[in-house]
Amino acid sequence: MADTNNGNTPIPPQHALLTEILDWSQNRPNWIRDAIRILITQSGVITEADVLRLVSICKAELGIPSEPTQPHFFTEEHFITQQNTKEPISLLGVSDIQGVNALAKNTKLELNPTGINLIYGDNGAGKTSYTRILKENCRCAAPSKIQPNVYEPPTQKQAKITYAVGENSYEHSWTEGKHCTPDLNGIKIFDSKCADIYVSKERETSFTPYGLSILSNLADNVCSQLKMILNKEKESLTRKLPDLTNLLPDQQARTWTTSLSARTKQVDINTWTQFQPEHEAELNQLATVLRVQDPQQRITALESQKLRITQLSQFISTIEDYFSVQGIDALKFFANDHSQKKQAANIAVKNAFGETPVKGTGTEEWRHLWESARQFVQTIAYPRTQFPNTKRCPLCQQELGANALNLMNSFEEYVKSDIETKVQTAHTALSNYWTKLQQVSLDTTPHIPLLNELEPIIPASVTTFIQSANAIKNMLADTIRQNTWSQLTTLAESPRQTILNLIPYIDSEIAFLQKSIIPGEKIAQVNRYNLLSSCKILHSNTEAINLEITRLQNIAKYDAAIATCNPVTISRKSGALAEKYVTPELQTAFKNRLKQLFGERCFVELQKTRTSAGTTYFTLRLANADPKVQIADIASEGEFRAIALAAFLAEVDLTQNSSGIVFDDPVSSLDHRFRERFAHIVRDLGKHRQTVVFTHDLFFLSCILYHANRNSEAAPHCIELISMGNKHGYTKNGAPMEVKNFKARRKDILSEIDFAKQCLGSDDIEGCMRVAGNLAPQMRKITERAVEEILFNGAVIRYDPAIHTTKLDSRLLVIKAKDIKLIVGLMDKYSLYPHDQAPDRKPVQIDIATIEKDMNALQTWVTEYQKRAKDQAIDFL
Repeated sequence: MADTNNGNTPIPPQHALLTEILDWSQNRPNWIRDAIRILITQSGVITEADVLRLVSICKAELGIPSEPTQPHFFTEEHFITQQNTKEPISLLGVSDIQGVNALAKNTKLELNPTGINLIYGDNGAGKTSYTRILKENCRCAAPSKIQPNVYEPPTQKQAKITYAVGENSYEHSWTEGKHCTPDLNGIKIFDSKCADIYVSKERETSFTPYGLSILSNLADNVCSQLKMILNKEKESLTRKLPDLTNLLPDQQARTWTTSLSARTKQVDINTWTQFQPEHEAELNQLATVLRVQDPQQRITALESQKLRITQLSQFISTIEDYFSVQGIDALKFFANDHSQKKQAANIAVKNAFGETPVKGTGTEEWRHLWESARQFVQTIAYPRTQFPNTKRCPLCQQELGANALNLMNSFEEYVKSDIETKVQTAHTALSNYWTKLQQVSLDTTPHIPLLNELEPIIPASVTTFIQSANAIKNMLADTIRQNTWSQLTTLAESPRQTILNLIPYIDSEIAFLQKSIIPGEKIAQVNRYNLLSSCKILHSNTEAINLEITRLQNIAKYDAAIATCNPVTISRKSGALAEKYVTPELQTAFKNRLKQLFGERCFVELQKTRTSAGTTYFTLRLANADPKVQIADIASEGEFRAIALAAFLAEVDLTQNSSGIVFDDPVSSLDHRFRERFAHIVRDLGKHRQTVVFTHDLFFLSCILYHANRNSEAAPHCIELISMGNKHGYTKNGAPMEVKNFKARRKDILSEIDFAKQCLGSDDIEGCMRVAGNLAPQMRKITERAVEEILFNGAVIRYDPAIHTTKLDSRLLVIKAKDIKLIVGLMDKYSLYPHDQAPDRKPVQIDIATIEKDMNALQTWVTEYQKRAKDQAIDFL
């Protein structure tokens, strides 16, 4: 069938098919478009590197990280118009056979790579055994199990098959159970077991036109390879998130975790994995509250603890007031102030009193004495005189001179100054602060019960704090006295704020406990606790959850990529194209072959049944009959075989190369008309491809030779299979004697006579007798051929499908009694040996000398008779 374009020029079916594939591919994934290009430009061959490249293209299109790869799409420029792009495959031979039926080990079957190869053998000669080896390695609808030689110990079944691909030859060492070379799949085989498959069973067609085979390759091969690689990569995406189902107490959290998918949103992840420090504090409080059996009792205990914490805080605060840097700075201020004022007072005393002869002048005791003298002078001795300007000293009663008055006035000036007052004030301030500091308690005994209730870190920090305060206290006296403030240790960090921070937590726990007393609130607290516990677990697995979402997203992408490798869409397109291009061609080919065998009596038709995975399936049906009626129920055995041959030949006709075909006894059950018609077909097949025919039918063999020779075709390559004892499959080049002419038969007999003489010369009497025994029936056959070919000029030849009346001429008129006597005499002599010896009679053995004498006599007669016929020829026309 052919389409046409607008110019009415027929478009080749192949071009139309490729155009449809191109149009269809436009909406396919990038990797498919590239794969079609590769398959078309590389004659259907796709390498491992090609597959990996297609995988990268497939992944990139679906957002899966991969090696950057630029796809190159199938376009019209990639159309290839030549269909027969594969070199023909032909068989060259079978050898090194072992363990196959009763075939001898040293047998070797050699075939011509072109033309017709005829292998003749009687029943049991080994034809089917050779065919079974070939069926095991080549394409056959009905493979056969190979049996060993049942009369010998079993051995490994094996053979060497030599074959050619185009001009190149190869060897394949076949061993049962091991893979066969795919090259030999191009050789197609037909035998009796195939007949039922071709006629009665649904089967796939081996004919796939160029272009459609691309889709079959794509569906069957490329898709599966990509799918395998993508599945392997997908399986490598291992789950990093542990199973949290049994760890999450909150039902909603469990549901969310188990429903993680590629579509899970980031906002949901953030919500479920959020867990802040305040959540941790709340969770701990809830845990504590929910463990309480008597909330009211716990509230009372917490309030008591809160009070004691406040007292401990005040205890620490007092120590901070005096022993902290600020407290020590205050003490340092008072000590320095007192020291400075005292030094100033000492200077003033020195100025006022100088080097007084009386020790202790200016001291406190002296001041008391001076004030008493002042009171005595002003109230009693000299009430009208300003002290100390008196005539006499109020103490010693002596008259005061000028120097004495001056000294007395300097004493009065010192006493009236505030230097001493300041010293006293500074001293009082220092004394008061020191007293308070010494009174600050550093004893933690009252607080030990509370400290035992708190976290260990708090008692430890309190102990450190108190120890540092004690150290400072012990150093203060020396520090003040020696003014070594820089060497004074500092107070350890105060734990007061840490302790105070417990109060909000206690208040919160009290609040939770108070709520728990309210009916229904405890359930809410349990739910809240479960939710926070779950969020904490999810928070610790945030990274794993994000990795799991990424993994699930990648799995979804891989699933999408793998879905593109589903061959269903490709198979549907292939089926549609097969319906359009394969079915009509195959039906036409079958009809033509059926007509060759049956003439116009074609009562069977080929019907398409279905298409699966890019492969079209057909079956045979009776034309215009009830579809329930099977062909086998109507057709004779011979017709059944002929129909099967037509179906096989139809597929052969549509193959895309001229590889060899093999027939094993194809005409069994066929009458002479079908055999002769099939002989014509074999002759025509041999013109274009290697055609190997195994047969035991001499008429069929003769028909093939007759038609091949009649049309000046290359002579078929003939091989005869023979048996020796219980070993079979020995080969002998040439056709069997039954179909050879007189000259060829004479040549064979003379060759055997020479061999027998050699045996006799080497004292191999047994070998000589065996050859002589085999020559006796051959002498009968050559005598018969002399009658057909010499006496009657080939007008009537055994196994010849025709009687050649044109060869009847005047030679029949020159036949004499001596001619008849010679022929009858030879027939009688050489018929007695194979046919007329009774079991109880000693066999008649004809010696080689007699056979050679009779052969020479026959040849002499042939020469004389042919000369006589020629000399006396009469032209009847």
